[in-house]
Amino acid sequence: MNLKRRQALKALLGCILSVFAMVFPKFLTAQATPAVSQTLGSVQVGGSVGFVYPDYSPQDGWNYGVYADADLIGHYGLTFSFHDASIKQHPGANELSYEAGLRRSFGSGAYRPYIGADLGHGTFRFAPAFLQEGQNL
Repeated sequence: MNLKRRQALKALLGCILSVFAMVFPKFLTAQATPAVSQTLGSVQVGGSVGFVYPDYSPQDGWNYGVYADADLIGHYGLTFSFHDASIKQHPGANELSYEAGLRRSFGSGAYRPYIGADLGHGTFRFAPAFLQEGQNL
């Protein structure tokens, strides 16, 4: 596709989007209006994916995580998070952790700082190839 044709298509797409914005402005409010009305609280669930670069070896890996956050009554709520990281070149070597706890938020609106107390557990397993029989860490 040549440059002039590509520029013409971009201009046409811009015109179509502009007309859509003028005819249907309600669809463009996005986060400007609340999605639901809250009576008891709110729940947020999310996830993460990333890469791992450990200090002890040149190999890399990947990680993923899941979290949940719930406002229950007033400014009090619960939190939960789970995280798993694995080294690609060494099957069996991974880090696994989870934590859960209570929290109290302050303020209202979009910015709500909070304090919390979490309890959790984490483990790191070395790949079986790293250890020789009878070897301790």
